[in-house]
Amino acid sequence: MSIGMAASFNKTLWRSIGDVVGREARGAANANLYHTNALTFWAPNINIARDSRWGRNQETPGEDPHTNSEYAKALVTGMQGDDPEWLQISACAKHFAVHSWNTPSNYMAYPTAQDLADTYFPAFQAAAGAGVSGFMCSYNGVNGLPMCAQH
Repeated sequence: MSIGMAASFNKTLWRSIGDVVGREARGAANANLYHTNALTFWAPNINIARDSRWGRNQETPGEDPHTNSEYAKALVTGMQGDDPEWLQISACAKHFAVHSWNTPSNYMAYPTAQDLADTYFPAFQAAAGAGVSGFMCSYNGVNGLPMCAQH
């Protein structure tokens, strides 16, 4: 689980795990093991673990924005590989943004601008800086719009 990996505070390990995931996925796709050509992985989950009642904390790197940022960079780089022309697989960082506030599932998040900048955005900025292929939008939102459409 991501929370256990992050607890190692070992960036080299995180990158290596990302590389293994990327190589295994590319190999499976090349061998057509799953009868699909899809190489987009909905990972890494880089949400902040904010509330212990949220049922998905174990899927995240934890509650620290700096650790989540370093984890995002390492995993994305490992998953997508080093080739300057071709991706090993396509990483899709999730869930942008403030996804850990969806307790209960219909909860609408109202973070302050400072909380967004200090807590929720750093890991996504780090993933973008590492060249992540895409982002998955958060399920929660304000006034019927998902959080990724808010900012």
